[in-house]
Amino acid sequence: MDYWSILNINPTEDVSIIKKAYANKLKHHHPEIDPHGYQRLREAYDAALKYTKRMAKSNNKQSCEIRSSEKTESRDRSTPPNEDLPNEEETEDKDNINSLIHMKLLGNQLQSIPSIEAQNAEFMMKVEALYNDFFSRINIENWKPLLNSHIIWDISNKRTISKLMLDFLSSHRYLPQDIWMLLDDNFNWRNMANTIHHSYYDEFIMYIQKQIDQLKPSNYSFFKRLEGVDYEKFLEYRENAQISFGENNLSAASLYIERAKKIYTDDPDLLRIEGQIYMRNGNIDYAILIFNKLLSINPNDSDAISYRATAFYEKKQIQECLSDYSRVYSKVPDTKEIPLLMAKSYFKIGSLEKANEWALKALKIKISHNEARSLLSQVYVKLRKTLTEELERDPSNKELKLRLDAVNSEMFKSVKKSGAKINSEKIFALFKIISKIILYTLLILLCLAVALATKIGLLIFIFFFVRRLINKKK
Repeated sequence: MDYWSILNINPTEDVSIIKKAYANKLKHHHPEIDPHGYQRLREAYDAALKYTKRMAKSNNKQSCEIRSSEKTESRDRSTPPNEDLPNEEETEDKDNINSLIHMKLLGNQLQSIPSIEAQNAEFMMKVEALYNDFFSRINIENWKPLLNSHIIWDISNKRTISKLMLDFLSSHRYLPQDIWMLLDDNFNWRNMANTIHHSYYDEFIMYIQKQIDQLKPSNYSFFKRLEGVDYEKFLEYRENAQISFGENNLSAASLYIERAKKIYTDDPDLLRIEGQIYMRNGNIDYAILIFNKLLSINPNDSDAISYRATAFYEKKQIQECLSDYSRVYSKVPDTKEIPLLMAKSYFKIGSLEKANEWALKALKIKISHNEARSLLSQVYVKLRKTLTEELERDPSNKELKLRLDAVNSEMFKSVKKSGAKINSEKIFALFKIISKIILYTLLILLCLAVALATKIGLLIFIFFFVRRLINKKK
């Protein structure tokens, strides 16, 4: 195999030329699109590098032989027979030869060190190769050694690398949140916004900021290795579906979901959006099917469990609904909506004491929860009626009496709190009315005082004016 023709360069010992040629050819032989071409290119690249190593060893060997030969000639020329010590001319010639050999070797070494541009190109070639391997790309451990490269720690070169990375990632932007955070830790992009003097970079840095700040970032951990899957295109459709759904453009979101599902079908993030769209459109049965599929892939998805529970509630499948809400509450006990939803579900199936228990929990989370308070009142009314009827059938049942007393006590407390709240609201409203009356009264009195003062002043002015005229006539 003629590896020089594959790389499309002449035979050379310059490693930087070989690497540039490989980087250019790699664009046309993608590992996933053209694996055979990529394999041939890689073999040619490795063979060319081995050639440079062989030539370097050969040059070093020749240099050593030249040095040894010149030492021997110098000694034969300058040293008289039976004389062990060199004279001054021999020492000077030897120093000159050693200096020339050292300069030649140093020159060879300098030629083998690639320029900073070549090193940057090699770094970006590694970034591109990593990104193009999807399952390597989404593993943060594969980025850490790359970002520890010495050219990144070169302060004078880091800004150049930063812009090269922004240029590349702006069109290769589908990365997990933890990798975006790692990249930002290294390049400090978020603090560079509005300082790069290019609106294109500012917009992309805003995108990076959004990826890092997401409370529920896109998931990359459930993808399977399947032949012929264009993961990059799938991720593009998935992101567009998420954006459209967030903007409440359900038709556009559905369109992107359909396109994405033609590429890959088992992504939990995409299924979650699809299930929510079905719920908003009233297709509850389809929504339940979608959430069932999602939970078969990721059984611990609390959002999906909660959405399915709501769908069950709409379908009046209360036992299934309660089962799902209980699962969510056990995983995320600080979810504020769950206690009220549990109370409403228990109330719907007539489990009044359970409804009472969960309604009280809802009130503790948010004491001004009007819906919970209203539900609690309905629970007390029904519970009191039920216990009274049972006690009429069994008057000697002490347990029923205690439960009825407890309900009456809770009702009294609830009414008292409601009454106190109503009274306080009435007092506040009355205070506002009285304050307004007092304020308006003061304003009226002030106006009257000003008017009266104005009239008196006018009378005094007229009196003195007339008096002055009379005095002048006299």
